[in-house]
Amino acid sequence: MNAPLPPDEEKRLQSLREYEILDTAPEAAFDQLSLLAAQICQTPIAMISLLDEHRLWFKSRLGLSAEEIPRELAFCAHTILEKDVILEVSDALLDPRFADNPLVTSDPKVRFYAGAPLTSPDGHTLGALCVLDRVPHHLTADQLTALRALGRQAMAHLELHRRTKVLEREAVERRNSEAKAIQSQIFLQGTLDALSAHLAILDARGVITSVNAGWNQFEIQNGQRMDRRSLGSNYLAVCDSSRGEGEDDAQAVARGLRSVMGGKAHEFSHEYPCHSPTEKRWFTVRITRFGSGNEHSVVVAHENITARKNVEEVLLASMAAAESANLAKSEFLSTISHELRTPMIGVLGMNELLLETPLDDQQRSYAETVSRSGASLMRSNMSPSCCKKR
Repeated sequence: MNAPLPPDEEKRLQSLREYEILDTAPEAAFDQLSLLAAQICQTPIAMISLLDEHRLWFKSRLGLSAEEIPRELAFCAHTILEKDVILEVSDALLDPRFADNPLVTSDPKVRFYAGAPLTSPDGHTLGALCVLDRVPHHLTADQLTALRALGRQAMAHLELHRRTKVLEREAVERRNSEAKAIQSQIFLQGTLDALSAHLAILDARGVITSVNAGWNQFEIQNGQRMDRRSLGSNYLAVCDSSRGEGEDDAQAVARGLRSVMGGKAHEFSHEYPCHSPTEKRWFTVRITRFGSGNEHSVVVAHENITARKNVEEVLLASMAAAESANLAKSEFLSTISHELRTPMIGVLGMNELLLETPLDDQQRSYAETVSRSGASLMRSNMSPSCCKKR
């Protein structure tokens, strides 16, 4: 007779899977419990069995060669129906549930069965610690008590196995997480080092938590005290304590840093000179906030803008030179206009007198051409664009 499914079958199977015990290798701890059960109950067969959807699988077995049997043949399928109650079958041939079971009517010819249920902490019966015999049998009260105690020990070992698996999985996840964090840090540091700017990352208090190679190299090249601007030092305090040359710029940076750190501004930038003994240099510092609340960080980036400043100086010099040339041109044209205007007035006056004398047609045409050309030249020299001074 096939046993009915327990009312919690779906959750029971899920609980069984969480133990990750099915199809695992034999373990001495379980085998020793089977041996003790057989000796205490004086039976030739003992096993620790677990019941899944289709089979009864033996984690440990004594006196039986099979590793599993179909669920419909399993005595344990009846055991799991009663939590914390040992199922004892004194003579299977006399029990209608098992009388026609192939395990009873043929090899191994089971006549006696007793099974202590293996019930998980969440109340699901996963299998049983069983003892079997090929002749009718009956357990004493002491044997039943011992079998129940061994069943609890078997369940404790299953629970230990589950917790060990959980810890192993958590350890693997932790190692993977740590490895990913290390790889991310290496990638971040490599990215920072590849940038030309001198970068430092500050925490919410202004303490330097990370720098790139450019930052360290700049400090070394300029003879700065590395202990004041290295990891763990407070960059805001460094700016506040700056004295002497560059003090005004350092104070401006400190004010900007406080504004960004306090959330009043998202970013701040400031240009400042940082001349070396051999060259004039200019830098810009950009301060940017990322993150929110007390967990935010600040990126401080110093970038050399000397090339841009040099280009700006060249452009300004070129613009001044062009302005000067344009002024000289205007003055030259104004002078030429004045020099041409005076004799031209005389020429035009004499030409007018000539036109009042008797002339033949050809002579008059020549004189009129002179008048028109002279008038046009006078208008050109008198135009504002020609005489304009700047």
